[in-house]
Amino acid sequence: MNLAKKYVRELTQIKNQFDPTSTGKKERLVELLIKEKSITDSDLIKLHETLLFLKAHPSHKRLLRSVSNLQKKTNNNILQSIQRRKEEGIFEQTGVAGTCITATFSYTLVVWLSKEYPKHIYFDSFGAY
Repeated sequence: MNLAKKYVRELTQIKNQFDPTSTGKKERLVELLIKEKSITDSDLIKLHETLLFLKAHPSHKRLLRSVSNLQKKTNNNILQSIQRRKEEGIFEQTGVAGTCITATFSYTLVVWLSKEYPKHIYFDSFGAY
């Protein structure tokens, strides 16, 4: 197992632990991941999800800053990977910005989305059941 995979797995496992030991470990893992040169696409997806959680529930401002820095790097890596592997669709259905999500929505939500984001949404079907 490469180090990046190990760091991502450990960070994901402790993301919702807020004791001082876990907080310190999160800080170290985030700093180590910032320095990592190569992270696989599957680990980028896991890391993206974990960083969203950590950003929503930071232990303190220093961790939030580090998480924000790692999130920028992760987003750049994801965008590069999307460009390289666009035809494979590896990031589809992940919720990563710039990717495709296919879902069924209520009429009320569809109306709201079409009014709020008319240039950012494509509706494929309006079939009702």
